[in-house]
Amino acid sequence: MSKTKNNFSSFLIFSGLIYLSACSPSVGIQVLQPAQLVIPDHVNTIAVIDRSKPSSGWATAALNLLNDNALFQDRNGRVKAVEGLTKTLTQTPRFAVKSTTVELNGSETGTSMLVPIDWRDIERICQDYKVDAVAAIEMFEPRNDIRITKGEVTEKKDGKEIKRTEFTANRMMNLRFGWRLYDPQSRQVLDEYVITKNATHTGKGETEKSARTNLSSGTTCVEDLSLQAGNEYGKRIAPTWITVHRTYFSSGDGVFKEPMKQAVRDVETAQWLKAEDIWAPIAAQKDDKKSAGKATYNLALANEVLGKLETALVFANSAYSDYAVSEAKDYIEILKQRISDSDRLKTQLNQKL
Repeated sequence: MSKTKNNFSSFLIFSGLIYLSACSPSVGIQVLQPAQLVIPDHVNTIAVIDRSKPSSGWATAALNLLNDNALFQDRNGRVKAVEGLTKTLTQTPRFAVKSTTVELNGSETGTSMLVPIDWRDIERICQDYKVDAVAAIEMFEPRNDIRITKGEVTEKKDGKEIKRTEFTANRMMNLRFGWRLYDPQSRQVLDEYVITKNATHTGKGETEKSARTNLSSGTTCVEDLSLQAGNEYGKRIAPTWITVHRTYFSSGDGVFKEPMKQAVRDVETAQWLKAEDIWAPIAAQKDDKKSAGKATYNLALANEVLGKLETALVFANSAYSDYAVSEAKDYIEILKQRISDSDRLKTQLNQKL
């Protein structure tokens, strides 16, 4: 797993984007989030295919969408789902991913999952694309329900109340995606999973037609939800980077006022070791407990960013128990989860930190 080993060092690299709020600054850091599944070590490269094409033809399947752009939405939803999965897998240190042009017939309408693909076909795909496993979208079930209601609204014009008719169009969109992950070496379907995505939109107008026209684009909605579904499945099978935000303390009293300001500038330029050097003596001094508590909390954050999660937890516990820093209570639980996630990542990436 050389690709994994070369990339896992990035687990300790975090972004230094700063977001200033009215009360305290917040730093955005990238965290490697473990997958929901543990995939066998021999699987390092995955091909993504589409096996959701309706065997009865696109036009028949498009009847499920009940609007003029149904055919386009149906096809494009599948494309975007595959795109979302592929993009997510390109951003994980665990796998390499290969896009394919493989499009296989699914069920008659594409809205249910057939029995798994024959292993001879899976092996052929793996040989053709030189991959270890195949991820397939095997179901795309779109439902698009638009309901129109008629009502009256009262408006004032020239000092008089005028009633007029108003139509409201409510769209309820529901998309279901079925996925499978095939491992030809063990001849096992490693995963079979269905993702459901929903969205609602409202449009108003003086006529039923204008109310429908004022709905947001159904095509855009299908594309967005399909990308989300692909991304979600990618996160299910592969560790992925996510951005989280952490607040910290920027102010100090008396002699600690200027050093705390300098530490903020260091954080803004991602110079965490310099900030740590400033916070450490402030945390160690006994004369100003309030500033010591703030600095102790900040040291917890610095150690998290530097990848020292156990040390970060020690500082967070101290900030809460020794200095009653209330923000540290929730941070303690966050760090415990990060430590647990780190243990899971060791297994998923076959590495030791």
